[in-house]
Amino acid sequence: TLIGQVTTAPYNLTWTNVSAGSYSLSVSLVYDTSSTLASSPVSVTVTGLPAPWQTTDIGSVGVAGSASMSNGLYTVQGAGNISGTADNFRLVYQPLSGDGDIKVRLNSVGTNAANSCIGVMIRESITAGSRYSFMGVGQTVKFRWQSRSTTAGKTSTTTSVLGTTPNVWARLTRKGNTLAGYQSTDGTNWTQVNSGSITMATNIYVGLAVASGSANTLNTATFTNVTVVP
Repeated sequence: TLIGQVTTAPYNLTWTNVSAGSYSLSVSLVYDTSSTLASSPVSVTVTGLPAPWQTTDIGSVGVAGSASMSNGLYTVQGAGNISGTADNFRLVYQPLSGDGDIKVRLNSVGTNAANSCIGVMIRESITAGSRYSFMGVGQTVKFRWQSRSTTAGKTSTTTSVLGTTPNVWARLTRKGNTLAGYQSTDGTNWTQVNSGSITMATNIYVGLAVASGSANTLNTATFTNVTVVP
């Protein structure tokens, strides 16, 4: 498929309105009227997410997840579990340096399966056994706080009251080594669910997490009002 062509220096071309997916791109030079020279193909993956967001599957999942954003609505598909000493799930993330705060509205949580986890996460690394804190909902749409305070250590969990989407808001804060999770039904009035002291590196990651509860089954969740500070 021809994306476009340019005839004057510096021969730059901007590709816009690209759908999420994997592409193979190459460039052809036409000279002396009809002679051509083609570049080697380059593989490009388009996530459908605005910068600085990125997305990946953490750990080993049986079916790959995905993520996209349109008009402020983030749609995230993920399989796997966030539990035990190692995780496997879909993460939409961006870098966080030092203290920070993420807030989000959970518009829908997809299939309400056992061991599902949908919400926000602050994570030291994108390895499966990373230290982390999570705030969101789990099975039966109960508000849930989870954390792992040591690398490859056990996960601890606290659950709270039931939530009813789309009136489900989750928030995580980091101040020094203290990470705290909050729940809300309106995005204005927040109730702390739990907090913990988790020593992490200065430069870590913050974002959206979706785990279906099964490594071989995808769950689809949607998020709006995503705010990351700073």
